[in-house]
Amino acid sequence: MKLGFISLFFISIFVIHLAVRPDEFASSAFWSSIALTLPALIYVLIRSPLGADQRPRGFYTNLSLPIAVLIFCLISFAVFSIDFNSFRIVRSVSREEDLFIRIINLHLVLFFFVCVYRYSNKWVYKNKGGLLLVLSLVLSLGIAYFEGRRTAAVIPIILIAVFSLTQGAAISRSLYRILFFCSAFVIVFAVITLIRSPDLSIEFIVRAILSRLFNPGYIILELMTQQDYQFSPDTISNSVQRIGYVFGISGYEGSTNEFGRYYGFISSSNFFVGINPGIVVESFLSFGWFYLIPIIIFFELSFAILHLYRKLLFGSDIFIAILVLHGMQMEIPYLVGLLFKITLLGLLLRLVEIYIPSRVR
Repeated sequence: MKLGFISLFFISIFVIHLAVRPDEFASSAFWSSIALTLPALIYVLIRSPLGADQRPRGFYTNLSLPIAVLIFCLISFAVFSIDFNSFRIVRSVSREEDLFIRIINLHLVLFFFVCVYRYSNKWVYKNKGGLLLVLSLVLSLGIAYFEGRRTAAVIPIILIAVFSLTQGAAISRSLYRILFFCSAFVIVFAVITLIRSPDLSIEFIVRAILSRLFNPGYIILELMTQQDYQFSPDTISNSVQRIGYVFGISGYEGSTNEFGRYYGFISSSNFFVGINPGIVVESFLSFGWFYLIPIIIFFELSFAILHLYRKLLFGSDIFIAILVLHGMQMEIPYLVGLLFKITLLGLLLRLVEIYIPSRVR
């Protein structure tokens, strides 16, 4: 997770400035962006993770296949309960406002549990489970295809890549795996991009991949170019609203559309596209140079959550870290809602584990 944060919010500045948009930003904006991100970078580099885990496989590991079956049944039920024409995300259909479409997006969780079943069981790893993993991957990519969502398409590839690369294979085999998964990542991302905007050049697709992966760096550079820090994201009030939204208590209206129009990422007449500022920019706009404080809080909470989940389920820290990094490059209220939700779920799972009789364990 630390390496992911450094890539998203520090290395991204170099990639955008030197490779993707070399003529768009002045050197002064580049160095200002480095200075903005540097305190967070130093904290991440010197921060040591929590102590070693006593039960790295996790108590719930053996339940991974039944849980995967249950989630598959829920997704299948949701598919038959919606208008399939509205399955594709368009501006007139919001996934967040449709319960069944939100259930369908549990395909990421389904794929994670199938990965756990595949990689945590040596007998399954050697004899079977590969076909189940492929079927789950096809289902996940199929849902992402119909929705046109690139993030939902690449997260399963990242998951299987990390699981596969942590199995202790030889370095030569690992290099081939890295090349394979990187190629799969690029191909899937390009296909989803072509779904949105067909007949594009290879150069455009490459730039789109780099821009999407390293978008936080672009946002930071643009902010430092304009040097306009007056926009207020209403971080605290929106975070509280987002928590209520997670549990169906209240609605939620983020400020990402206003943010995009304010800084010119989208036209002033565009009232439906959101532009995510990322955790560094939003914290800086909300709290000035005290922005490092909420970042430290988010990281410390994330490390505690990772420590909790490692004791619950094999490889769960991989999935949680990917979700948290995804939240960090979006908006803080989204990240707050995510952390609150997975913390509550983890505590409930831990509570159930404590009260299960020892003979059942």
